[in-house]
Amino acid sequence: MDTARQNLHTKKVEVKRKRGHWFDSKNHQHSTILSYAIQFGWSIPHPSKAMDIANRDAVLTWLNSDKSPIKEQVKHLGDLKSKDLNKIINALSNMITKKHAKS
Repeated sequence: MDTARQNLHTKKVEVKRKRGHWFDSKNHQHSTILSYAIQFGWSIPHPSKAMDIANRDAVLTWLNSDKSPIKEQVKHLGDLKSKDLNKIINALSNMITKKHAKS
């Protein structure tokens, strides 16, 4: 890929993040994390559609807490490595299992 194309791609990513996108909807691991967050109860109503979406603040608060499976500060899921995303997915899966076992 030539330099001009790389710069254009980089600018698009920066613009998306400025608009509040904290995940990549095409990334399967990100989608799994959002789905698990909703299943765990970290959801809010979508402003214009009749559906729930993951509560960004709840997820990021947990990821930046002492209870997080990763130790680095998180602002965007896109900043994390696949290994860290897998740790998050496993932790959320265990949390959901324990929550449903109590019910």
